[in-house]
Amino acid sequence: MSILSGFIKYNKAIKQLAVKENCNSILLLIDSIWARFKYGCALNHYIVGNFHKRSRFERNKIFTYRHWCKIVSTVNAPSHIHYLSNKVDFNTFFKEFIRRDWLYSEQMSFSDFESFCKKHRQAIIKPMNGLEGNGIVLKDMPKTCDEVKILFEKYKSSDVLIEENIIQHHKMVFNNKSVNTIRVYTVMNNKTGKVSVVKTVVRAGVGSSIVDNSHQGGCAYEIDKTLGYIISPYYASNGCTSYIHPDTNICMLGKQIPFWTDVINTCIKAAKKIPECQYIGWDIAIKEDGPLIIEGNHMPDLDMIEFVGSYGYFSQIMKGLGL
Repeated sequence: MSILSGFIKYNKAIKQLAVKENCNSILLLIDSIWARFKYGCALNHYIVGNFHKRSRFERNKIFTYRHWCKIVSTVNAPSHIHYLSNKVDFNTFFKEFIRRDWLYSEQMSFSDFESFCKKHRQAIIKPMNGLEGNGIVLKDMPKTCDEVKILFEKYKSSDVLIEENIIQHHKMVFNNKSVNTIRVYTVMNNKTGKVSVVKTVVRAGVGSSIVDNSHQGGCAYEIDKTLGYIISPYYASNGCTSYIHPDTNICMLGKQIPFWTDVINTCIKAAKKIPECQYIGWDIAIKEDGPLIIEGNHMPDLDMIEFVGSYGYFSQIMKGLGL
């Protein structure tokens, strides 16, 4: 994208915001450029994250894109981020927190796959290079020997992770398709080793999607990080907000997340296992017998920190990191 076409797109977004907010587009454009240079605020944060509505005092407290870039590039050691970014390395390194069966296509034998198919009716297939929920599918496992052989050959030539399909806790069923997960943001003070929970959010899938990621249309609600109940309307990537789930019309406000103490303790224990990475976003699913970790993110979304519910987390993150 050229500089000119980029500016035209930028200016168009600002004009749309001006119409929505019934204000002067020129003043908004000037303010958005100032917010970019002064605070490091990206355009989507300015618009969807309501930065344009924040006072100077509030803007100084907000964890902006500039802050995010600096944090993820300095506090998470490059030598250890593969334990978070590589799905096989993650499942191996954090095996005590995974609590599900899985196979890696390049390493599995036919016997491994055959045993997996006999044990599990369905599996989640994840591309190894997939991001933001892209390419994930739910697959019925074959039962006849010929079908098992055909699917084995297909996956053996692919670079995928094959995981047991998680049956979530009945209190986490907010829609009909997806496993709904908790995002827990943790920071570690590298001087004291103390792990702090910064923010907690629950995500709920929408429509026919089997994933709850906001990039796939899912909704996100803030959770009281101490008590474990939902306290905010949802955030969606299209900027919509409501306490009501758009598919099921369930009112999410006040809903209690099961096993909340276990959810928090699981993330703290996992964070302590990798002190070389101080800022992590953990994705947690909850089964009838307790929580398990889906994955850890060394570059966790900025959106859910500042767009969902409460905002102004810059000082809390810095304090938690000991910076």
